[in-house]
Amino acid sequence: MKKKLPWLKYDMMKREFIKVVQKKEKDAAKKMEEAARIWEGAEGPIEELKKDKAAHASDIKKIRDQINQNMNKRREVMDDELQLNTRLKSTFDEINELKRQEKSRQQRISKAKEALAAAERELEDLQPYEPPRDEMAQLTDQIARISFNIKELKADRITKESQLAQENESMRKCSDRLMEMESKNNKLLQALRNIGADKIAEAYRWVQDNKSKFRKDIFGPVLLEVDVEDKLHASYLENHVPNYIWKSFITQDASDRDCLVKQMRNYGIPVLNYIADKCMWRKPFNITPEMEQCGIYS
Repeated sequence: MKKKLPWLKYDMMKREFIKVVQKKEKDAAKKMEEAARIWEGAEGPIEELKKDKAAHASDIKKIRDQINQNMNKRREVMDDELQLNTRLKSTFDEINELKRQEKSRQQRISKAKEALAAAERELEDLQPYEPPRDEMAQLTDQIARISFNIKELKADRITKESQLAQENESMRKCSDRLMEMESKNNKLLQALRNIGADKIAEAYRWVQDNKSKFRKDIFGPVLLEVDVEDKLHASYLENHVPNYIWKSFITQDASDRDCLVKQMRNYGIPVLNYIADKCMWRKPFNITPEMEQCGIYS
């Protein structure tokens, strides 16, 4: 019995729990039925409220749209008002400007009328016109003299232009000759460079650029100063004159020589000084028959 007692208690509690649960289910079912009846009774007013709410929302939307339209119209009206005010101000300014111009025009007309009246009075007071024959004769003579002077100036200009053309032609010939000489000099300088005078061109340019430093003319290199047309004579001269002579510069003053020697040391070029007023006795050349045949005499 002791072992069955708990189970008996369990069965009793189970039956009581089932009864309680069934009772609660019945109560819940009754409440659900009552809630369903209440819901069915309240569904009609809720639908009406929803309809009222929708209608109210539609009215609010229409009112807002109307307000927005009114705001836009108000903005447009204000813009139009601003434009009209601007145009009105501009129109008033134009009217004032036209008034000012009209006033100024009336003043000018009045002054013009006064000036016209004064001119008419002055015209009435003028003496009869007589042409200035003496002045016209003087002007005619002056015009004739000026025309003659113009002709003389034109003739003088033609003469000057002819002289200028001749001078230009002469200058052109001199320029061509100078270019030819420069070309010839460059060839001769190159020939001197080929025989060992490496800086002869630099030395030549230095002498040309510094001629103002010397008291007398500087000649050289000697090869540039010698011009022998006969090729046979030129060959003979080339074979009998030492190379250092051909590349030497010649001075005519002792101070020029000293100055040039100092400078030519940098280029390795010799300098010879020629003094014309000192006579030096020289042994006459021994002229051979071959030299006489070449045209060389003592």
